[in-house]
Amino acid sequence: FNGLPTGMDGAQGDEAAQQRGDFMGKKYLRMQKNVEEEVATYTDLLLLALETCETLTRQDLSGILDDGRYIDEMRDLLRSDEARRYLARQPQLASRWPELSERIVDQMALWQVPAVKPNAPIIDAQVIGALK
Repeated sequence: FNGLPTGMDGAQGDEAAQQRGDFMGKKYLRMQKNVEEEVATYTDLLLLALETCETLTRQDLSGILDDGRYIDEMRDLLRSDEARRYLARQPQLASRWPELSERIVDQMALWQVPAVKPNAPIIDAQVIGALK
């Protein structure tokens, strides 16, 4: 804010105050626009990444959901501090961008350890097959 007049009396002081107010108002509007553009950029990048993930997992021609390397890597990520921090703040994301939040939750759910079904066998069928 260098260059703005300060400490003037009377009419000059009123004019200087008006100039400072106008300057600050314009500065605020420019900053607000910059922040909105920055948020839009990150939203677009996140949507692009989500669309890629959704395409890979919906049309799983590569077997990504069954590949042990990816499963281990994703489960490690889901147990990480970053994931815990995200989950702690996820309600804030959901309140501002509910669809985006839901899509992230859906992708995270794909990589969770599946819940045991009540009628599932106690011993894995692959183990039984290996024992034969």
